[in-house]
Amino acid sequence: MSYYLFPINAVSKELSMWSNISSLLAILGTLVLWITFIIMGFIARKYETVLHKETDWQFMVIAPSGLLFYALVSAYAFIFTGSIKMNSIETWVAYSFFGISAVLTLLGVYKFYKVVNPKRRR
Repeated sequence: MSYYLFPINAVSKELSMWSNISSLLAILGTLVLWITFIIMGFIARKYETVLHKETDWQFMVIAPSGLLFYALVSAYAFIFTGSIKMNSIETWVAYSFFGISAVLTLLGVYKFYKVVNPKRRR
């Protein structure tokens, strides 16, 4: 019985195709997440304009920029290496910006949540 049901080239091409698709989906998913947080910042700006409550919408628009930086570094790695696998320095820089951006975005959303849902006095 042969263990090689498919030629090696066919398997490597299929793996390469799925690797490319997953890399592109990771980059696109990060961009969609970034756009979502930017839109949320603009919603906070409209809330501030209409109800005259301070929402720090500028912080909410700037905070997710680390997500964009991560997507750009991932795209750079994908374009030049053909895979989303980054080298050590790129990985540390991209994930550091991603983590810092996640924490800052969480703080911005929490500030907006406190403005939108203030504690009620009984």
